[in-house]
Amino acid sequence: MMQYLKNLISRAKCLLSGIKYVRDSAIHPYAKIGGGILLKGDVHVSAHAKVSSDKDGRIILYRHSRLHPNSRIEAMSNSLVEIKESAMLSPGSVIFAHANSQIIIGNGTSISEYTLVTAQNKVNIGEEVLMGPNVFIADYNHEYRDITKPINRQGHVFTDKDGNLNEVNIGDGCWLGKNVVIVGNVTIGRNTVIGANSTVVKDIPDNSVAVGNPANVIKRYNFTTNNWDRV
Repeated sequence: MMQYLKNLISRAKCLLSGIKYVRDSAIHPYAKIGGGILLKGDVHVSAHAKVSSDKDGRIILYRHSRLHPNSRIEAMSNSLVEIKESAMLSPGSVIFAHANSQIIIGNGTSISEYTLVTAQNKVNIGEEVLMGPNVFIADYNHEYRDITKPINRQGHVFTDKDGNLNEVNIGDGCWLGKNVVIVGNVTIGRNTVIGANSTVVKDIPDNSVAVGNPANVIKRYNFTTNNWDRV
């Protein structure tokens, strides 16, 4: 009986929000969900989680994805957010896609407590990525170079020195420690560790350990000796 009531409430929440209900999804009565959302399998949206999109924004939640209490996903105009299979948003985490941008969270990835992932162009986080709390990931930064204007009136920088749009790409199987900051046009390779409190502003290769502000590689895996060698 209890499961029947939960399913009934979930169907009602989807109906009121214009979302097609998927069997076995669990949408808590206190969850806030809006239009522009597609369920691609059974999902779990906890109390006080918020999922909303602006005009023509799209949010796709794949099967077994889970949004914990007070997590939030927002997709602005013409943007796309995809939360892939078995990915999880921990309490207080935020995914924010600005207009005309794209954010992809891969299968089995955990977005930890009070983490912010935001994009002006594209952020792609691979599969089975592990994070500590309070991580910040963005493909843009604040402009500051015009000394005649306050920084908060100068907008954002989201292109490289050649005018190409920035992207953040984080490879499968990475581990991002607590308070890591990743900003700009950055690729982090597969199975790489970024130490706690590090700031990443340049590419980090596969199978590496990087620490510091800015982060630099201190170890790389040696496939000949099967050891982690200091750099």
